[in-house]
Amino acid sequence: MASANLKTRGLSTALNGPKQPKKEVPTLEDFESRFISEHVEANQLKPSTAASYKSRLKLHIRPALGRLRLDEIDKQSEQRLKAAMKQFDPGTINDTLAVLSRLLNCAAEWGVIGRIREGIRGRGPSRTTRQTLTGSVWTCPCRGRDRGEKKSS
Repeated sequence: MASANLKTRGLSTALNGPKQPKKEVPTLEDFESRFISEHVEANQLKPSTAASYKSRLKLHIRPALGRLRLDEIDKQSEQRLKAAMKQFDPGTINDTLAVLSRLLNCAAEWGVIGRIREGIRGRGPSRTTRQTLTGSVWTCPCRGRDRGEKKSS
């Protein structure tokens, strides 16, 4: 019986290779500096975008989720973050969730975590960018003009 187990383990090792030690998944707080240096700075995001990413991480994301390992961040975590930001405009919340989503996608792309379980989503379109259908013409409330209409000089 014992030799059968050894043969089975040997066959498994031959087929799958030796077991890889389980890698330590960093917390969001620990991963943040790598995200800033290897994504924000390496991709030379516009200064205003870089400042926005850093501000949202510092003011909203880190306080709510910083101590969680990246692989522990899920829909429930997203709901906690949104609840902590309930006094903010939906656009601000969506922009913050976009930064969190980008951070998690980078972690997955770089092999730090596996695939993200569920996408991080916002509360819907922000009031300034939502498009509405009136009759047969799409209008954009933020511009106050019909789509396709040339901007008047």
